[in-house]
Amino acid sequence: MILVDTNSQYALCWFGIEGRSTLNFLLHHGVPADHITICDHQPYDIWQLRWCAGHFGQDAFEHLDRFDQIWKTPWIPPWVLDCQPDRLRSQYQFFLDHCPSHILAVTWSKGKSTTCTVLHRMLVQAWLTAHLAGNVGIPFLDVLEACRPGDRVVCEVSSYMLTDAPRPRADIAILLNLFPVHLDRHGDFPSYAASKKKIWIDAGWKLGWSMLRSLPFFADESDVDFFGESTDCGWRDGWFWFQGKQILAWESMRLYGSHQFPNLSFCFAIADRLGIPFSYVCDVLTSFTWLDHRLQEVSRYDGRIYIDDSIATTPESAINAIESFPNLGCIILGGQRRGYENVTDLVSLIMRRHIPVVLMGDFWRAIVHHFGHDYCLYQTDLMQEAIRFARTHAPVWSVILLSPATPSFGIRKDFKHRGRDFAYRANHP
Repeated sequence: MILVDTNSQYALCWFGIEGRSTLNFLLHHGVPADHITICDHQPYDIWQLRWCAGHFGQDAFEHLDRFDQIWKTPWIPPWVLDCQPDRLRSQYQFFLDHCPSHILAVTWSKGKSTTCTVLHRMLVQAWLTAHLAGNVGIPFLDVLEACRPGDRVVCEVSSYMLTDAPRPRADIAILLNLFPVHLDRHGDFPSYAASKKKIWIDAGWKLGWSMLRSLPFFADESDVDFFGESTDCGWRDGWFWFQGKQILAWESMRLYGSHQFPNLSFCFAIADRLGIPFSYVCDVLTSFTWLDHRLQEVSRYDGRIYIDDSIATTPESAINAIESFPNLGCIILGGQRRGYENVTDLVSLIMRRHIPVVLMGDFWRAIVHHFGHDYCLYQTDLMQEAIRFARTHAPVWSVILLSPATPSFGIRKDFKHRGRDFAYRANHP
């Protein structure tokens, strides 16, 4: 039974997708609208707030101690909120405290949504009642009341969510590849990795990618079952393997990006654990194509293939995308500069393959000096101009790739806005 205190005063910090979900949940469970205040830097109309109070502007997160419960979205650092820590609430922790179903939690640096979606489809294919929630774009509270004992919930969990969860738990906890991201929030890579390792706290079965063992802060994880290279569940020679047997050839899959295949090999370990026939797993893997803004083919216009990988907000993600297309004719990079990007390997790969480049946003300042003076570069903040340059320099039947290697903030609302802009321009002259 879900218990919500209808007498408390609530502050909902940031009115995005999760904030709206929390508002609907509280109102549905009987919390009066006059007990809820929306705190956001951006103002909203009263009808959008469902007749709740609003506290807007740059001081929206100040003087919060007058509220009994402060619900924050994960991307807001807790130290920017002017309140006592014991009053902070997160959707993820509330979900874990009240969900009666089996939890399958997945985290890693990039590719969580694709991995979680494949895992969810595998469970559904096996006629299991399964739900998908978390960083994939489905708030936890939106699925909570549909969860029943015996169901499975695939949770895509970010480092921010894990940081906000004092009592993480999972029946199966899966930690895949890590590389340095969000260092502006976590400070350094060891601290970022430590936040990710929280997914294994109170986990019934711990799974980890074999390459994690090369990192010093994962060397002592003796109770973790690793998959990948040199394990019973992994990949080699273009095949998925399990306990010495070839299971599925990579070439039979439709998914762009061979870098994603190894991160899906754990599906066979979970299938074996849950008694799911491997044929169900193979059916899902061979039919799966792409998610929005994740190596998504959005157009075949004017004899060129347009790939939207707007979710690629790190140089490592852009490298993976480039390596997925031997016929890459032009790449569009750039957005908001973080300040700690290591672009050496990215630039080296681009120059080695002589790929024309469009640079957008202030990221060009971090990368332009790595190229020679005569390299084929173009700088613009307009997607229409970026597409025009790409069409001029990309040969027919080559790929024009949006894989920015940076966040979109500064010139676009978010990665979805950036991807939609790219797709629209790709389908027009």
